[in-house]
Amino acid sequence: MQTLKKGWDEIQKFDSPVGRSLAMKELQKQLKVSPKDMQALVRDLQMEASQENQQFSTFSSVMQMNVGSTSLVDRLIAPATTTMIAAAGGTGKTSLIYEVMEAITTGQPAFGEFETKQANVLVIQGDESMVNARKKWTRMDLAPDESRVKFLWDWNASRLKELEDEIVNDKRELVIFDSFGTLFC
Repeated sequence: MQTLKKGWDEIQKFDSPVGRSLAMKELQKQLKVSPKDMQALVRDLQMEASQENQQFSTFSSVMQMNVGSTSLVDRLIAPATTTMIAAAGGTGKTSLIYEVMEAITTGQPAFGEFETKQANVLVIQGDESMVNARKKWTRMDLAPDESRVKFLWDWNASRLKELEDEIVNDKRELVIFDSFGTLFC
């Protein structure tokens, strides 16, 4: 247990995602556990340390928390939630998320219909190249507020620490993964 906790704390200090990945593999070897067991141990460790589990453990604490009620996109995307769009390939999911990104960054109604809250957006693109995105944006005549959107074209789960920093430091209220399956599986 001490080896796990100490190792995990040391790994979090690494600035490099590659360094964290290598250190995790080394810690897994030291603990002599399978990759699946290592994932479960890290998940349990994070759950033990969760401030939310401690702070919101009663009915009244959950009812009293200040979560606000402003949707990012009325009737489509609520704050502090995970919203997943799933459909067969080639059905327009990526175009839909680009439209949502534009609407949220500009504060204009999505699809001319759904009210939005203007916010900062991070798009992590794993399914489409920059060249294809540019072609699609041109066809769609997209005009997001460039000061409120950032794109990442290469990403993997070892970059979760950087993602958290990006969300906190740049106040990203919407993070879009295109696609979740490509980026996490």
